[in-house]
Amino acid sequence: MRTVFAAAAALLIAVPAVAEAKAPPKSVAGVKISWPKQSEVSPGGELSVKVRSDKRRAQLAFLSATPGAKRVLLARKTLRNGTFTVTVPTAADARYELRITVAGRRYSSTISTPSAPAPATPPAPAAATPQAPDCAEPSTSVELRLQATTVAPGGRLPYQLVNLSSTCHMHTGSAFTLERRQPDGTWASAELPYAFTMVGFIVPPLGTFDKGVQVPADFAPGTYRVVDFQTATFEVVAPY
Repeated sequence: MRTVFAAAAALLIAVPAVAEAKAPPKSVAGVKISWPKQSEVSPGGELSVKVRSDKRRAQLAFLSATPGAKRVLLARKTLRNGTFTVTVPTAADARYELRITVAGRRYSSTISTPSAPAPATPPAPAAATPQAPDCAEPSTSVELRLQATTVAPGGRLPYQLVNLSSTCHMHTGSAFTLERRQPDGTWASAELPYAFTMVGFIVPPLGTFDKGVQVPADFAPGTYRVVDFQTATFEVVAPY
């Protein structure tokens, strides 16, 4: 009798969950499920699944699903009543799997992010404007304003250059440099995998000029700074 019971228990353990590569129905084994309808979401957007049940629990997971690569678990949660919410990483043209398992049955949906738009053609340089009589040289009184203090690898960090002079124009271009803080507190240049267009722009007195840092996807989390007239520090953080 003990042998029969042990064999039956082993058989139950060995039976895998039935997987269905489609969204779940509204109710599975007494568990009511509210599943997102969209198959595409913007980088950095959110996905939510609501679960309602009197007794049974549901296991939810969010995984990366890059074709040809091993799936990587990004978030998971077990719920009986509640909401499972995840923030999609900022990478463009990426694929993810949203998965739920209820009563041994597994359902999933593929979620993708749109491809990155083609790089915009930089605007033509503005026509040169004569400096005021008391401006022998362009203004170098400049403030660098970051629009955020954190960014994920592969994300974009916008910033502004502000010409603080009330009389002189400021000259700038598309280039900047990035540096990373070392363990000993010093700064070292962070190599960028792209080149800058050799163009020039003129910023009027008290005017602003919008720029941005495209952080390479392989940058490790840490403290960085952008150098462009002035310096400003920011953090590269992992999506989770």
